[in-house]
Amino acid sequence: AMRLVEEGALGLDFPVHQYLPEFRGVYLLRDGQRIRPRTVMTVRHLFTMSAGFNYELDREPLRALLRKNGGHATTREIVAALVESPLCFEPGERYQYSLCHDVLAAVVEAASGERFSDFLRRVIFEPLGMKNTSMRHAGDPVTLAAQYCYNADERNMREAPPTNQFALSPEYESGGAGIVSSADDYSLFVDAMANGGVGLSGARILSAETIDIMRTEQLSRVASVQNFSSAGGPGYGYGLG
Repeated sequence: AMRLVEEGALGLDFPVHQYLPEFRGVYLLRDGQRIRPRTVMTVRHLFTMSAGFNYELDREPLRALLRKNGGHATTREIVAALVESPLCFEPGERYQYSLCHDVLAAVVEAASGERFSDFLRRVIFEPLGMKNTSMRHAGDPVTLAAQYCYNADERNMREAPPTNQFALSPEYESGGAGIVSSADDYSLFVDAMANGGVGLSGARILSAETIDIMRTEQLSRVASVQNFSSAGGPGYGYGLG
């Protein structure tokens, strides 16, 4: 998304509805009544997890959309369905880890005119030589993970199915939880971000100035930082993602 900001196709403080028109319809519930938010939701709110969303996937508008489409729905369609549920709070009121970056993926599609995975491949994966990194869709085989386990209790480990709850349909591309990679591939991305945006291949994916903006605390500009302190401790904030 910051690549699009550099190219002038995206504005951090532009309204989300400028890219996703259905977001003009976002609303809050107060005393059982729908009300319009006082604050316009911006792209920066999505970056900083302060737009008012949550991580609730089992919501009726999403279920209804998938029933209607036979389990198939695009990134734009699924993100549009989020507007049919109320926001948890006014945009910018506080921080809440949520589907904000999934919405940001749809914004990237609208601003770039490309499918999210195609955009990532063109501007990040291929230039940096990340050959084992891709968007994982529903039904794709898992080839990189040796096992999926979790602590069922203190005494036992159970094998868990290699599924991704955020792969909501074969066409959906989750901006927050959709990519499968390897340690070697991810190190190529980290290396580029740590070296002013230039990777080992010599390709530049971002400017050093843009990376500085990303790692500068942003939350206090748009929301209450107190809600974030419990995650990182006193004095911690949140950058652009």
